[in-house]
Amino acid sequence: MNQPPLSVVIPVHDAAPYLPALFEALDAQTLAGIAYIFVNDGSHDDSARLLDDYAASRPGVLVLHQQPARGVSAARNLGLAHIRGDYVGFCDADDQPAPDHYAQLYELACHHRLDIAFGNGCYFNQAPGDDHRLIVQQPKPTAVLDGAGWLDACLVGREWIYAVYLSLLRCDWLREHGLRFPEGMVHEDVVWTNELLLRAGRVAYQAAPTYHYRRTPGSIMRNRSRDGLWRRIDGHTKAAAHLQRISDSAAAALRPALRAQALIELNKLLGLLGDLDDWQLKTACARRLRRSGLFGWGWHHGGGRLRWRLVRASLLAALATGSADG
Repeated sequence: MNQPPLSVVIPVHDAAPYLPALFEALDAQTLAGIAYIFVNDGSHDDSARLLDDYAASRPGVLVLHQQPARGVSAARNLGLAHIRGDYVGFCDADDQPAPDHYAQLYELACHHRLDIAFGNGCYFNQAPGDDHRLIVQQPKPTAVLDGAGWLDACLVGREWIYAVYLSLLRCDWLREHGLRFPEGMVHEDVVWTNELLLRAGRVAYQAAPTYHYRRTPGSIMRNRSRDGLWRRIDGHTKAAAHLQRISDSAAAALRPALRAQALIELNKLLGLLGDLDDWQLKTACARRLRRSGLFGWGWHHGGGRLRWRLVRASLLAALATGSADG
């Protein structure tokens, strides 16, 4: 069997309504020979049948079935164990990459022998083109940088590219470092991206928006339910704590970019904490945050709005503790 230029890992969970459009987008890709690796993560709908039917007529498509569902990170990790080719990219099951998405990233990556190639995309609601907002909004360097230089350059606009589907990674470099997605959390892309960049020697970016990202109602990032908010708070807490640890131990030149991201994650979780209307869950989150050590660290390195939010969360934790003691 001929070696593919790259593999694309696609986790799927109850995505049956979106798969026909995705299949059409993948069939339209201008880069020939891409190996598509679908991971059916415990779907309860018709996803498994649709995937198996699609793979039956296409030799470059592999479908893996994971039961029960273990989450998007575990699904991606399973897919990574089966990648072939020089590079690996990613796609979400409800999205639609433009026909030249992987071709452009692959050309950029091969031309510069990159460890990481980043791209850009647009949001959409029902069909590509109905929303022209860019995913990456701030200008990014066009020159090849190392990972540390990329982190520092992104600090200028305080915008880092976390979207996994906007990246192409060199397979032998990824295997060399043995990196895998952190499982059991949302916002895993923040941790994953920084761990990649701390090891990357060559990173570049192309600004053309070649990926269409669907804003799906009820998705994790748009879920305002009690459980949805809790999962997002938990994810931001873990991401902030991870970034705090690596920033405190990193070389001096890396600390500002890593610390800024940790403070952004801390600010996000505090904002979501204020949105919780469940008193018990709200106070439990505040107490957990205080125990994590992020209170003092955030107060020391942050300012303004973040400090005000920390004061409110600290009072919430103290009141909850007092009530429990009483």
